Amino acid sequence: MRIIIFKDLVHEWIALKKLSVKHSTFVKYENILVHHILPFFKNCHISKIDSQSILLFFETKKKEELSNSLLHSIKSVFSSILEYGIENYKMKPISLKNIRIPTVHKLKQVLSFDDRNKIITYAKEETNSLSIGMLLALYGGLRLGEICALEWKHIDFKNQVIYVEGTVTRLKCKEKQKNKTEVIILTPKSSSSCREVPLPDFLIEYLKRYKINSHDHYYILSNSTQIYEPRRLEKNFYKFCKKYKIQSNFHNLRHSYATDCVRNNVEIKALSEILGHSNVAITLSLYVHTSLEEKKKEICKIQSPFSS
Repeated sequence: MRIIIFKDLVHEWIALKKLSVKHSTFVKYENILVHHILPFFKNCHISKIDSQSILLFFETKKKEELSNSLLHSIKSVFSSILEYGIENYKMKPISLKNIRIPTVHKLKQVLSFDDRNKIITYAKEETNSLSIGMLLALYGGLRLGEICALEWKHIDFKNQVIYVEGTVTRLKCKEKQKNKTEVIILTPKSSSSCREVPLPDFLIEYLKRYKINSHDHYYILSNSTQIYEPRRLEKNFYKFCKKYKIQSNFHNLRHSYATDCVRNNVEIKALSEILGHSNVAITLSLYVHTSLEEKKKEICKIQSPFSS
């Protein structure tokens, strides 16, 4: 068994991953290695890597105030590399169970009635990529990248549904090119994300008016063969929110849609499929909760012990 240092082990591991994962996943792994793991362990012999050095590494990462999501991804990648080393180079088994990264559940922000009216008022006055994007998120529950990937052929006006089949993202180019990154359409992260989404009557009529003189193979937001980049839509939404004094990000439109569906007693299994969740448990954990207003309403039902 040849002597091997950590960076060589990593290069073998990532080369194998490149053959078995999507390009977007490969880019994610590569970024984690280049910016986080390799700078710390690069020239270390694999026999010198132990639980103490790994613990020190994660303590260092936590001090950098990285997101918990990123820390979880780093841990997952590191664990996979260690498994590869154990299997192929007889590394001493090292458990990462003691590396604890808390899962933070951020409170989902829902648009207020006034903020929703600001969007509706704007959509009545302006029919453009921003209004279309906001309405598809607020009344269809679509994600940012999914909206940008939509072509007119993905809308079945007769049956009033949208077929979600892809998502737009910007990734590092596969081959060396003049541009370091490119905008591409990927298949959704899970099979459940490919789905049929029913749309309300008013949104179908709104889209029909916007489609005039467009071709089926045109992207909806750009009304051309050019992809409308997600960060462009996000930037325009940010400007809209700043102008109209709305505290929100684009993803909150999807949260508002899901919350409205729950309040209107949409069956959870159906809602889970509409949102493209991989299982009902995700939908339940994210959206089936009681609002503060509903809690107050229930508490006020308690009769006063002082009443005669």
